[in-house]
Amino acid sequence: MPISISWYDETKRIVFWEFEGNWTIEQLHIAYTESHNLCMTVPEHKVIALLDVTRSANTVPSNIFSALTTRRRTQAPNFDMIVIVSSSSLIKIFVNIMMKMPALRDQFALYESLDEALAFIHERQSQQLESQM
Repeated sequence: MPISISWYDETKRIVFWEFEGNWTIEQLHIAYTESHNLCMTVPEHKVIALLDVTRSANTVPSNIFSALTTRRRTQAPNFDMIVIVSSSSLIKIFVNIMMKMPALRDQFALYESLDEALAFIHERQSQQLESQM
């Protein structure tokens, strides 16, 4: 499958999406459902989706914006945000456009390396834990 979903580690605070090659909106919807189901197993804490698209084809399905906007309305209550790893210019443009859409604003971050993305995620989660105390 071009999109695989799993927990990033045993803390179950990061759902890891790995994209490989070409993928379709239908495959994205299946992956979203898998990710949603994982989030629902840990309702006691926030979960971040970490999307690694470094091995994805340099294309995005044409109806991606409407699909993401629709899925935004059905996300798990404990879902926090999406962090994307990619150095693709196309993906950067795509994410910048999404960040300007009212329904998707503040839901995305983009980094060129997995290490940078994980550093951001760990900092964000640490701040969230501190604010709960």
